[in-house]
Amino acid sequence: MNLNKKKLLNTLMFLGFLVFISPIQAQEYESNALYVKFKNNAKFSYKNLEQKNSNQKLVSTSQLKFSNALISQYGIHSNALSMSLFDNEILDKTFRITFDNTTDLDKIIKAIEKRADVEYVEKVPVARISSVSNKAKKADTVIVNDPYYGTVDGFVLNWPLDLIHTNQAWTIQRGKPNIKVAIVDNAIWGEHEDLQIPASLQYNVTSNLPGNSAPPSTVNQHLTCPALYDQACPTYDWSHGTHCAGVVGALNNNGKGIASLASGVTLMGVGCPYPSDPDRVLGGTNGIVWAAEHGAKVISCSWGGAGSSTEDAVLKSCYDEGIVIVAAAGNDNSSDLQYPGSSPYCIGVGSVDYNRQKSDFSNYGYWVDITAPGGAYTPKNTTYPNVHLGIFSTTFCKNQSLRLSGVPTFNDHYYDEMQGTSMACPLVASLCALMLSNDSTLSPAEIKTILQNTSQKVENNSGFPQNAGIIDAYQALLSIASTKFYAPASNLRAIVKLDTVRLSWQAPQSADSLKITGYNVYRFGKLVAKNIQETSFRDTLVPAGTHLYQVAAMYPDGISVREEITANVKMRYSVTLRCSPDSAGILTGDGVYNKDAFITVKASPNEGYKFKKWTDNGKVNFTNPNYTFAVSRNILLYAIFEKDVASEELDPSLLSVSPNPTNNEVNIRCNVANIEHISICNMQGQTVLTVPTIKSHEATLSIEHFRKGAYLLHVETEKGKFVTKIFKL
Repeated sequence: MNLNKKKLLNTLMFLGFLVFISPIQAQEYESNALYVKFKNNAKFSYKNLEQKNSNQKLVSTSQLKFSNALISQYGIHSNALSMSLFDNEILDKTFRITFDNTTDLDKIIKAIEKRADVEYVEKVPVARISSVSNKAKKADTVIVNDPYYGTVDGFVLNWPLDLIHTNQAWTIQRGKPNIKVAIVDNAIWGEHEDLQIPASLQYNVTSNLPGNSAPPSTVNQHLTCPALYDQACPTYDWSHGTHCAGVVGALNNNGKGIASLASGVTLMGVGCPYPSDPDRVLGGTNGIVWAAEHGAKVISCSWGGAGSSTEDAVLKSCYDEGIVIVAAAGNDNSSDLQYPGSSPYCIGVGSVDYNRQKSDFSNYGYWVDITAPGGAYTPKNTTYPNVHLGIFSTTFCKNQSLRLSGVPTFNDHYYDEMQGTSMACPLVASLCALMLSNDSTLSPAEIKTILQNTSQKVENNSGFPQNAGIIDAYQALLSIASTKFYAPASNLRAIVKLDTVRLSWQAPQSADSLKITGYNVYRFGKLVAKNIQETSFRDTLVPAGTHLYQVAAMYPDGISVREEITANVKMRYSVTLRCSPDSAGILTGDGVYNKDAFITVKASPNEGYKFKKWTDNGKVNFTNPNYTFAVSRNILLYAIFEKDVASEELDPSLLSVSPNPTNNEVNIRCNVANIEHISICNMQGQTVLTVPTIKSHEATLSIEHFRKGAYLLHVETEKGKFVTKIFKL
């Protein structure tokens, strides 16, 4: 199947669909929603938390003490969504607020950040789906009766399952219904003949309605598209989530459609449809929350984008609860981070082809944890020699891709091929579910360790970490019984200060902690500290960037799984300040700062000078002596001062003041310069009269209302100032 480049560049983030995801450019965010994290000492009460239905926890924005002015100005909606999950302290104080559509998110962020009880405000990322195309291999033994498991019309449809040794894995374990697997995606047609997801396990995040995770009712399910890549085919694009669901757990031995690795587990469909755009996911994190609260043990996320502190807290809360989250790495052929796949609380999945090589579209990098079939296979088919077969699975639409490639075999059937890390992701999720069916006590870290330790080699590896091999279902299941797991370190934390990362953790909360001989610390998988005895480690001179740290507990006869955390060391720039002339003033604010830090530099003139402007080789001309800006480069700023001639005191004999003493008026004349400003102070220093902007050699002032006594007359001119006494009779 030939991929149209234009379509590829228009498809951004949905990780694993026939639509090959394009490189992410500008990150997208919801235009009318924000996450607001209140400080731990915020005083609002949770007693009025409204359970409007069983799916969302709502609290009135007035209870959160949003002012009427703020609510009116931005159209803040009457209820906010609590992000609370599993008693997580961060999420207990975090809310998702919505408001009338605005094009200036930064303005409302600044308005909310002014509140003393607000810790931070974040934009809500919009994720997109990813995908790609066609290919296969013949299984050694067919032990299911599903017609599309095996070779059909010359196409080996089950090649991905063969590559990961599914037949052998089935001899050890089948999926169990007590293991719930949630597919959080653009939409899932749960009523598909090969899925049959009950309405009670379906939910629409966008509409907040349980019972239906299918695409919007406006989508024509029976549309027949003339093409896929040079024009939109909505019914095919809306099939992404349904396709992923089939990869996870399509029904086996039902005499219909395909077979899946973990058939027998309980599927949950969580649709997150972005109105009128199937390539996006709206509220994917909220979908994860719903799935977690409704019993999901594995959550499959074939999408990605930018992350946030709120979303990371959700993932960590799930991870700590033992929920396995699997996420696609993305289809940009890039090492740029995709979230949630790059989170240490997820299993990030890259894609390989039938030849066991990295798919040409798959993202790569240190943060990819494992790989699975998601790419293409070109069968030796003389009837259809140029057809590329991807991952064959369930769809919302009738067959489009293979039909448009000239293959009529599957016409009018709700199955099709797609490619992408979006397809590799649910296959890994399926194996995780099968492993939990075998041993439901496995933790997310233990599952990832087994997947990596039993993985197959990626041929001609170009960018995946060494341990991110191709999953092997049979070897993974064999390894469960033979692997001894040691209690890992817990509560791993990372604090970044400039170029130093300080890690801290706790000893395992079990008797095993008495046997620990030390801890190993790794950065990007490489050992940086061996057998240290403390429960902390300081890594210094760390270069800018996002760093993956791991800590493993050491025992006399083995080592625990590695607990992971990421630390973001920001780029740092120097701000250097100079005076011109050298001794004209005092400058504050220079130093070394993190990239994008907002700083204020200040210029205070010395006596005899006044501040004129800040300049950076002519690029900056800012006339306020207090200059605030975001640091984005090394910068040398000059504070330009000039002589303050008005501050020089002139000879009083050059100024004529008469009559003096006087009862009513005093006449002032200066022959050497124009008078700029006059003020009169009493002897206690209080100003009793001010006359600005005279611009004349002389002036007459009335002091009739003054009390009797002496006063100080201040006269400022273009060449200096006079100070003399006057007397009121």
